[in-house]
Amino acid sequence: MLTASRCRRRKLGYATERLIVFLSQFLPGISPGAEQITVNGDVVSIELSIQGPFSGPFQTPAGVIQPTGAKIDFPTADFWYLRNG
Repeated sequence: MLTASRCRRRKLGYATERLIVFLSQFLPGISPGAEQITVNGDVVSIELSIQGPFSGPFQTPAGVIQPTGAKIDFPTADFWYLRNG
């Protein structure tokens, strides 16, 4: 399971870190992977694919969704703005 400290060791952005910690509640086998890194001037974009099996209960306002074991894939991106670095 990915925790906040493991996310930091992998150098993921803060928003992605929080997403992974949230998703790991119902996707305990979650694994993020960088798909593409693009640099354009002071902007670095990192496209990620966060995948894992849906193997834990997911609490929603409408009630609990029971796990199905299906593979879940969340495409996401981080944008880093770098200056004088």
